[in-house]
Amino acid sequence: MVEKTRVFIVDDSVLYRKILISIISSDPEFEVAGVASTGAAAIAKISLLNPDVILLDIDMPETDGMVTLCEIRKLQPKLPVIIFSSVCEKSAARAVEAMVNGANEFVAISSNMEKIEDSIKFIKTELAHKIKMLKKKASPVLIQSEVKRPPQGTNPVEKAKIDIIAIGVSTGGPEALLTFFSGLPKDIGVPIVVVQHIPQYFTKLLVNRLAMQVKLKVVEASDEDVIAANCVYIAPSDFHLTVKREGIQIKTSLTREPPENSCRPSVDVLFSSVARVYGRGALAIVLTGMGQDGMKGAIRINQAGGTVVVQDKPSSVVWSMPGSIVSAGVADGIFPINEMAVEILRRIK
Repeated sequence: MVEKTRVFIVDDSVLYRKILISIISSDPEFEVAGVASTGAAAIAKISLLNPDVILLDIDMPETDGMVTLCEIRKLQPKLPVIIFSSVCEKSAARAVEAMVNGANEFVAISSNMEKIEDSIKFIKTELAHKIKMLKKKASPVLIQSEVKRPPQGTNPVEKAKIDIIAIGVSTGGPEALLTFFSGLPKDIGVPIVVVQHIPQYFTKLLVNRLAMQVKLKVVEASDEDVIAANCVYIAPSDFHLTVKREGIQIKTSLTREPPENSCRPSVDVLFSSVARVYGRGALAIVLTGMGQDGMKGAIRINQAGGTVVVQDKPSSVVWSMPGSIVSAGVADGIFPINEMAVEILRRIK
């Protein structure tokens, strides 16, 4: 008999508590571990209930979702937390802030849904998938001795000069990106292009949050941007981001081509274009995330002579994306997220 995933629901709305209890109880793989209507009550119960996953409303009176999240992280640094947020500017901004500060996933509830039945169906589909993936953390097995690090006192890899950094990331990405970018100087000397799987409307908020907290210039990529060193270009929601060469310039390109790996933007699409344009000068980084988006593109970068490094399993929220690169045999290095910036600077220099 499969052990059920114990879900702790924290929401001040009576309606949404009932909806969430119904959804969790209807799935044979889940059970409701407990319910709390305030952040203070949740913090008091968490150690007693010992849940596998927490569903946390970001907007609550008194002890709100952000304060509650910070307290949860003190008690349970690795316990998966899924944030609930409506798609309005204030709530979405708080959801992004929560993601940067340790929430693992979020479910964005649109107020445009005409019927409560539509909202319930959407929540059920999104929630079930995310709970199962966070609990399961399905990924290839990595033995610690397999972690690749450069020998002491040597250059990490004898490859061509690095001309661009391309990053692919999904679940747990906002926090991972903040940790990585915070370790980089403002004059890193190369451009950085990023695909972060994130719902529509949230990209600008993520860009704004990162721009306030890191030294590099961070922008949401536009079509036909001339790519410049020391700037981070993040793909907008629902657009593929690629790079192209026009004479002596290299520019961004945004397209609405069909999704790849059920994703738009897709890491594979970005990495493939980077392999074509930059070849041996490309450095790809795959951080925490569900699925295998980025694996095919990483193989292309490897085949072009470029470098591929990934986040290690212990520091990833979900290791599926980095793990797929390791399984494909194209990872030149595997590092904890808090060591990634130092390692990238070593390789650039």
